[in-house]
Amino acid sequence: MGTFPEYKAALTALVEEHKKLAQKTLLALYFESPPRCPDDVCLLEVVEGFGGGDVDPYREWFEVVYAAKEAFPNKPGHDLRLILTNPAELDSARAAAWRPWQELNKAIESKQYEVLHQEGSSWLEKLREQTAAA
Repeated sequence: MGTFPEYKAALTALVEEHKKLAQKTLLALYFESPPRCPDDVCLLEVVEGFGGGDVDPYREWFEVVYAAKEAFPNKPGHDLRLILTNPAELDSARAAAWRPWQELNKAIESKQYEVLHQEGSSWLEKLREQTAAA
């Protein structure tokens, strides 16, 4: 499984830092790495108002790749992929089956993910329902 459980504590600490920012983190989960980056650690955060609440016209989520750093001690070759989106963009990605949604969907279907934070109880349920409908 490509969720790398040895990184859970570091990912949780990173999410806790992000929750201190002005925008509200609604959901944070890490999931199985897709085939395009099988050795990387993927962390998705759904953030209220991220990107001005807009939907990317190129059908991609904002993704930043970090190599090993002291703040996130991943092993060489295991880059951290921080993927950020907002609720409207997440819904658009699901409805139009964007590539990043398909990668997340595969991980959810195969139960290869772990939730690190969710605001309220509806976010994970909504993702599961959207996955089942996809």
